[in-house]
Amino acid sequence: MMPMPAKFNSSINASTQPRVLGLTGRIGSGKSVARRMFEELGVPCIDADQVARSIHQDSNHPAMVAIRDYFPDAITPKGCLNRGSLRERFSTDHLANNTLKTLMKPYVMAAMEAWTKTATSPYVIWESALIIEENIHGDSVLVITASDNTRIERIRRRNPDWTMEQINHILTIQLSDSDYMARADDVIHNDGTLKDMKRSVETLHHKHLKDWS
Repeated sequence: MMPMPAKFNSSINASTQPRVLGLTGRIGSGKSVARRMFEELGVPCIDADQVARSIHQDSNHPAMVAIRDYFPDAITPKGCLNRGSLRERFSTDHLANNTLKTLMKPYVMAAMEAWTKTATSPYVIWESALIIEENIHGDSVLVITASDNTRIERIRRRNPDWTMEQINHILTIQLSDSDYMARADDVIHNDGTLKDMKRSVETLHHKHLKDWS
């Protein structure tokens, strides 16, 4: 189920389309932590991964017809995408991964755009690691970044069953930091404390309220 848009305390013309801030970064950078901090400030946020999950775990969704045709060996008995295959197959098979993203993207984007239209806030946040890679357009792009060592440690804590070989493979198939930075309008370096991150988020939030309200 997709999250319901939150509302700011300040009023805004309901006919005004909210601005879209794309929140992105490489795996382990802290995107989800940043999103939760924006949510605590009242910013409506949506996670593209959660939207995609709601689609490929719905056997009746139109996208699943094509996915079942392309990847019959990655389908559960209930007709959904086997979630384990996302790591075991799609993270290692570049062609299969691109095909899956191509099949999913129109439906994910349509769901996120429909959700955005229901928001009554100056801006909303779309969180996705694929903002840059998939050329997803918004009004501004925020990149969360961290050192390789920091990101690896976070990945290992979050996924203790992953081997270093798996982690290194995922790191290498993602876009480079320079690719992200080339498209960034704002950058938060997340090698410090949660308080450091919170201050950076609050500063950026007030900037966007000023610019977009």
